[in-house]
Amino acid sequence: MNTSNIYFVPFGQDDPHGKPTSLVAHTDMLEQTVKLALEGKQLQPVID
Repeated sequence: MNTSNIYFVPFGQDDPHGKPTSLVAHTDMLEQTVKLALEGKQLQPVID
């Protein structure tokens, strides 16, 4: 995640009790992520 010009859509656990290692992207934040990526910024927090 510490690479230039690579931006991540924020993500988090979908079922922390049933699937403790499973992650899913918050696709509702995709537009915000793209807008900030075009400015060279990462939407924070990446992991919630």
